[in-house]
Amino acid sequence: MKFYGLFLLLIVGSICSMTTLSVYAQDEANPLEPEKAPPKIFIGPCGGYNRVFSSGPYITYNDAISPCPSFTSGSANGFYAGLTTEFLIGDPKTSKSSIIARFLYNNMPANFTYQDKTNTLPVLNGGGDVVQTTTEWVSQQKYTTFDVDLMYRFNLGNTPIGFLAGPSIGFALTQEVVTDLNLLTPNNAVFQQTNSRTIRIEDQGFAKDKNPLRIAFKAGIQYEIILKRFSVIPNINYNFGITNIMKSQSWRVNVLQAGVDVRFAVGSIF
Repeated sequence: MKFYGLFLLLIVGSICSMTTLSVYAQDEANPLEPEKAPPKIFIGPCGGYNRVFSSGPYITYNDAISPCPSFTSGSANGFYAGLTTEFLIGDPKTSKSSIIARFLYNNMPANFTYQDKTNTLPVLNGGGDVVQTTTEWVSQQKYTTFDVDLMYRFNLGNTPIGFLAGPSIGFALTQEVVTDLNLLTPNNAVFQQTNSRTIRIEDQGFAKDKNPLRIAFKAGIQYEIILKRFSVIPNINYNFGITNIMKSQSWRVNVLQAGVDVRFAVGSIF
């Protein structure tokens, strides 16, 4: 019985030892099999915040009695969302540069305000007297595009900090402009056309006059956080518009973009 028990103990010990060695061997590189190359292609979602800066001069309508002023600058908050891909350059183990492509939906609105206290409009008050007015024009722009970014990234030494630069081509989706003429003073006056203190001028041919392409140059900085199965990359970019967004007027859109890319190695998701 003692011999049988010792024999049984040896068998169990041998099995445990072989199992341990087998598990350990799986973690080590097998000299009989080629080592898998690190991934070079990464893909994932991205999104972020747009701070939009639009610049003119441009006008939104023509009226002999109340001519539209020339709007020079406007701003608003927007967003972007889409897909990001990265292709490492050189050996993936030591690569410090890559090509990054992004396919984005960009929402880039802007609000313009012009207040004129010198060129006043005469109106009749309730007593039939002529009084001078102070007016304000507010122009609201709705502008969305589908953008394709192609940027070159290089890291600062062995740090996770990277610098990016490259072109961006945007395909205009929507462009709408609504302008409100607001009556500020006197307080007891209204516009006869609307019987209110605001006249709204809807889009007057802006959709037809829009430039179908917006070409820009982007440059920025990123910080890559490598996790177990994916990377998280916060980044800030400045999107400088080169072309006008309208054919007949000088109107450009620049955007400060702050967002996050999440990228998975292609081999880890297929």
